[in-house]
Amino acid sequence: IIALHSCEELSDDAYDVLGWVANAIALGIDRSWARQELVSRREALLLQLASQIRNSLDLNTVLNAAVEGNRSLLKVDRCLFAWYRSGDRDEINYTDGSTRGMMLELVSEAYGETLMPLPRPMNSNAIGAFVEELTADNVHNLLRASDVTTLEEPLRSLFEQQGYTSVLAMPLVGQGGQLGVIQCGDCLKMRTWTDSDIDLLRAVTEQLAIAIQQSALYSRAREAAQEAEQKAQELETTLEELQTTQTHLIQTEKMSSLGQLVAGVAHEINNPTTFIHGNLTYARNYTKDLLALLEVYQQSYPEPTEDIAGFLGEIDIGFIAEDLP
Repeated sequence: IIALHSCEELSDDAYDVLGWVANAIALGIDRSWARQELVSRREALLLQLASQIRNSLDLNTVLNAAVEGNRSLLKVDRCLFAWYRSGDRDEINYTDGSTRGMMLELVSEAYGETLMPLPRPMNSNAIGAFVEELTADNVHNLLRASDVTTLEEPLRSLFEQQGYTSVLAMPLVGQGGQLGVIQCGDCLKMRTWTDSDIDLLRAVTEQLAIAIQQSALYSRAREAAQEAEQKAQELETTLEELQTTQTHLIQTEKMSSLGQLVAGVAHEINNPTTFIHGNLTYARNYTKDLLALLEVYQQSYPEPTEDIAGFLGEIDIGFIAEDLP
């Protein structure tokens, strides 16, 4: 309600002005509410996207969620994330004759139904100029073009080949120093990028940088855990081998002791056996001599005394003479 108080009757022109002011205020209020609703909706979607990013530790899942969510937030035809790679010509499979050793490794991409995916990897002589533009020492640290035909070469040809009419790109630096690029654009219409669009893309980029760092830390933690588990397994295997070796050593020591015992017993048996074996020849000769002496006595004295004859019969001298040798 707008109230005007006057001591005189208002003219028709005053009524017209009052009506125009009321309509203008109503229109401004509607626009403000619409803008607030849009900001609230974007903030809600951004929070939802941040939650999705932070709830996942898998880098591919994080990048896919960021690209899909960013395309939904900005209402663009295409959104992508790529890592910048540089190297020797022999290390890169070029398709356009590029000789600068630079490429964008496309990791995740979201696009409209009428569009086709971009080639992977994206090789072009203009990649170097694109990265230099993104990383230039300026306040905004981004590339913004509402009409790609206004860009200078070779950037103009680069984005025209990719099918863009308007493009907005922002760099992202990973924890290891690797350079990433998040790029959005329209292909079917021109678009004027607002400060709100840039703030939104920057917010997504910041969330994505945190998620990439978090994913890298998680990957390193998993690698460390796997390495520790592998070392524990190796230690367990080594312990089992040591226990087996210890058992073998104990058995070997037992066998060695038993061998020494058997050798000692054999030595103790060998001494008297050798003694006996060494005197068998003498015993045989002595026995023959004594029996021969007895035979000479029998021949020399064929008639023994009664006591001798009785003793010879008692001991059965014939059996002894036959059995003793």
